[in-house]
Amino acid sequence: MSPSLPLLLAAALALPARATVEEERLPRAAAAMPAVIDAFAGLVGDFGHDWSKARDAREAQALAREYGRRLWLGAKAGIRQRGDFDDRPLYWAGWR
Repeated sequence: MSPSLPLLLAAALALPARATVEEERLPRAAAAMPAVIDAFAGLVGDFGHDWSKARDAREAQALAREYGRRLWLGAKAGIRQRGDFDDRPLYWAGWR
């Protein structure tokens, strides 16, 4: 391995991660449409909590599958209740 490779790797890891365009939009979106942004806040929070306790990749995969299913079913139920096809709550759930 080249002696400069570890130095380059360390430098790259030290750089702050840059927010994506969508991550930069989140504060404005939350202020403009809090009900849309927070529609799945409880489910997303529960997922984050459970995810942090996953012991291995198989458990993490099962959690992702189950929470994805619950998120999708919740989005479908919301569409039925509202009587429209506004998918913004589902979209923004991924950015919380």
